[in-house]
Amino acid sequence: MTPYANLTDPELLLLIRGSNYSAFDELYERHWLSVYNVAYKRLKDRDLSKEIVQEIFVDIWNKRTIKNISDLLPYLHTAVRYKIYTLLSKNRTLPHFVEPFEAMALSSYNADSDLKKEELEHILNNWLKTL
Repeated sequence: MTPYANLTDPELLLLIRGSNYSAFDELYERHWLSVYNVAYKRLKDRDLSKEIVQEIFVDIWNKRTIKNISDLLPYLHTAVRYKIYTLLSKNRTLPHFVEPFEAMALSSYNADSDLKKEELEHILNNWLKTL
């Protein structure tokens, strides 16, 4: 057990502002899995989820003197969602379920196209709610 294990998140963040590596390590160990799980739940991609976790914690360290994080868990979960939105908007990589949506959306007009459109809208709305 490290001497930092008994400190609260705000106490750790205060130490991190002073460039305390051990406090940062404790904060990372305490929360990386939660951040990873939020990313993986949405992306279903282990490597991409790990990359997002790394980017978020690197950002916390790099901006430690200017960021004022008052409530860490909501901050981390919001950061995950922001990274995922950014990833999707840059079209860097799309989750495996996006391609079928594109194929359905681009299909030519036929007798059941209105039904496909309604089904596609329903699926997309449900997917967006999960993000």
